[in-house]
Amino acid sequence: LSEVKHNRLSTVHPNLILRTQIFTPVARNPHNKHLSRSADVSDTMRELAFARAEGYKRVTIYGAVMDIETDFRVWTGITQVFEQHGFKATGMEIDFRMFASLCGFPSKQLTTALRHRIDNSLTRIMTQVITFSAPDGSKFKTHLLQLAEFDARRDVLNLVPDKCLWELYRIDHNILLSMELQESLRRKEVAQCLYMFIAALPADPAPLSFARLRERVALTTSKLAEANRSITKALTELKAIGYLDYDIQTRGRERFVLIHS
Repeated sequence: LSEVKHNRLSTVHPNLILRTQIFTPVARNPHNKHLSRSADVSDTMRELAFARAEGYKRVTIYGAVMDIETDFRVWTGITQVFEQHGFKATGMEIDFRMFASLCGFPSKQLTTALRHRIDNSLTRIMTQVITFSAPDGSKFKTHLLQLAEFDARRDVLNLVPDKCLWELYRIDHNILLSMELQESLRRKEVAQCLYMFIAALPADPAPLSFARLRERVALTTSKLAEANRSITKALTELKAIGYLDYDIQTRGRERFVLIHS
């Protein structure tokens, strides 16, 4: 397969990242900034060559809740750095201003507040512990990002990936996400999550149950009706910007999304 690349109109991501609960909506509540979450990502991550070779069957991720507005942007910057430099065990250096630009932050926004925002986001990304478990009880733990080092004197950031997860950044085939479309969904995090998820699906996907969408979006609410309303609203928002054409059908007690295009 030919590789697809980032450009000024779109960003490229491993479809595994888009399908899992790594980036989810976060309610604008100061208490939620300290929340952590655990998610089972076995269905996708056990397909990594590393996991298959070692016989790992169950994979979980634990760490701070990561949002769409900042954390996903910073993650986009990280993956672009890795794409540009390739794997280096000692990490990849990049000018901090350039890194902020790769994250989608205009240079005029590079204030002290934004620097703190990016710094806090890197901390949340580094809290992500991925645990691979084998049936015999063997386990291997690693981090989504191994190290982030900032040299204030040179204004340079050094990012170090985990070699076992390098395939995670390049896995299977990559999905292009439209930067313009993402920008049109600013502050609509549920819609952004569903956009990521749907973009990573194969062509002509099977009907999507609301249960599967609730799992992907991982809303903090415990009320089923409230979660369903949020998903219905997000689907409407995706339709309004011309991305999605669909119908909703009810089968028994469950609703399904039939994607036409």
